[in-house]
Amino acid sequence: MNSTAKLRRLLLVTALASLSACSVVPKTEMIHPVRAPITEIDVLVLIGSFQQAGSPMGFRPFMGEREAALNRLIPALLTKNGMAVQEYRQPLEWDYRSVLTNMSERGNPDRYLLMIDTDKFIVRNHVERSVLFEVRLFDRKIRRAVWKTTITYNIIDKKINAPAEIFTRDLLLALAKDKLVSLPSESPIDLKGQEIKLSPIWEDDR
Repeated sequence: MNSTAKLRRLLLVTALASLSACSVVPKTEMIHPVRAPITEIDVLVLIGSFQQAGSPMGFRPFMGEREAALNRLIPALLTKNGMAVQEYRQPLEWDYRSVLTNMSERGNPDRYLLMIDTDKFIVRNHVERSVLFEVRLFDRKIRRAVWKTTITYNIIDKKINAPAEIFTRDLLLALAKDKLVSLPSESPIDLKGQEIKLSPIWEDDR
């Protein structure tokens, strides 16, 4: 291994160690007092499409395996980390409003509704590079959002499960920071019980 390769490997190891030792928790806003800790939750996810300049077609960042990973891992990881998901819905855009109305008004009033929207993005060099997850915690008893956060990550084609894992990890850290959930470990864990690690590919958006 030449000196350049050794230096690159050292920088990568250093970056990984730095990220695992010091993670950035997303900013949050507490709008109204919440009955905590939350142990059961319903989840509504909107996977939006973005209109690209000069193109009549919408850009959809989650399709196929990546979309399946979101729908499989978000509820599973929340449940694994102490927020048992009782109902999970991911309707199409045209049906989202009716499903939102049904879940917010007719759902169990003792359970909060976690609304996750992916309908905004960041443009860099005229290319859609990052997705913004806007998350709101909805209290059915008073019919209003009581907590919110925004989580951003890069669009990485080769990573199928990482977006869902990193997003859910950051969401759990944000909830735990405001004492809305009691995590079973110091850091969110994956389905195998191992700590969900960050990767340098996410650092640009942190």
